[in-house]
Amino acid sequence: MIGWWCVVGALTVVWWPVPKTRYRLASLVGSDRRGSSKGAMAGLTVVTIALAAMLEVAVVLCVAILLTLAIWLRHRSVRRRRDEREREALATALSAIAAELSIGTPPPAAFASAGQEVEAQCTIVGHRLRTAAACAALGGSVRDSVGRQRSSTDHEWRRIALAWEIAHEFGVPIKDLLEAVRSDLNARCAFAARTAAGLAGPRATATVLSLLPVLGIGLGQALGAQPIGILCGGGIGGVLLVVGVALDAVGVWWSLRIADHVVALGSSE
Repeated sequence: MIGWWCVVGALTVVWWPVPKTRYRLASLVGSDRRGSSKGAMAGLTVVTIALAAMLEVAVVLCVAILLTLAIWLRHRSVRRRRDEREREALATALSAIAAELSIGTPPPAAFASAGQEVEAQCTIVGHRLRTAAACAALGGSVRDSVGRQRSSTDHEWRRIALAWEIAHEFGVPIKDLLEAVRSDLNARCAFAARTAAGLAGPRATATVLSLLPVLGIGLGQALGAQPIGILCGGGIGGVLLVVGVALDAVGVWWSLRIADHVVALGSSE
């Protein structure tokens, strides 16, 4: 009984919601992914130890593999939502900057105003815009100011800094240059969305294939073959259970990595 309470407590630690204050602070000073990973791995370790006292080693290893996959899937989902929100906020900010420049607002003031406008939508975009505006107003390098943080929109930030330098050195209207950056960003986002939609079928196929072993075990159990008893009873059955779960988890991970790579490759060209 104590072991099961340890499992429940460990799962609570792994999936405990993070306060929004932490996300706001992380967006300003840079996210500390190591702390999040350490907490998840600590919870996973507690779960493994608790299960080891109650179940076969093969079952414990399978639970550890599945929990690791679940943690990775959760981090992947959070990262994708954050990247999408950042791209949308940057596109909104570029539109706001172009509108400010069209009425004669100086570029530093336009950047600062756009940064305040998108602050609620994405803190990191607002912070980088206000930092660039302050740096430009003091005569500093915009390229250095926007390059201090790493994010999924680094390519666009480098182009914004380059547009600023070209406008400053050669007198080219910065509004036209930033409009080109915004159009390119919108095109990349649209292409990434179309590619992700086109990959919905392969993703669904990968999900179905990953669940087929579970269906096969269920059918075998219904027919009286007792596959669960064999797989969870140790010996060669336990080895087959660990190998099967590991291969299934690797298949899910690999298929999603391929899909993410295709989307990233297409949107970066």
